[in-house]
Amino acid sequence: MDLTKLTNKIQDELASALINLPATSNGTIVMAVSKEATDTFDQYPVIRIVPATVGREIDAEARRYTYTPTYTVSIYLNLEKEEITSEVIATLMELVDLVYNALDNTVMNDSFEHILDLEAGVRCLAGSSIVSEINTVQTKTGTAVYCDIQYPVAVSKGL
Repeated sequence: MDLTKLTNKIQDELASALINLPATSNGTIVMAVSKEATDTFDQYPVIRIVPATVGREIDAEARRYTYTPTYTVSIYLNLEKEEITSEVIATLMELVDLVYNALDNTVMNDSFEHILDLEAGVRCLAGSSIVSEINTVQTKTGTAVYCDIQYPVAVSKGL
């Protein structure tokens, strides 16, 4: 199993799952999904997904190893004012829920392993993820608020 290709394929599939997120209850629509490392974009809101870490665990007794690439999924909203209001936080958290739903539905779908062209006996599962604190960043158009989700995808295979 070529782990670099697998990491890139998983990133591509996760990014594809985020392209058509539904609007939030206040009508916020994600304008773009990026796989680039930059945090400055031409339009907002935007979601960025990039590989972050890779873990590998061997279970000698079960004769399996698990390769776990973790992706940083960043959700950016442009601030109309220089303050983070409760409405901004609510929109950001609703986007977090939409992102989780889209990613989990993709990874837990039976066809995900087929899409990744994995050999027989290889399994994929979403791992436990964490949402970071809310931060701000200066952009071309002002200030954006963002949070990061650390989203692992475990790929398990017999030795």
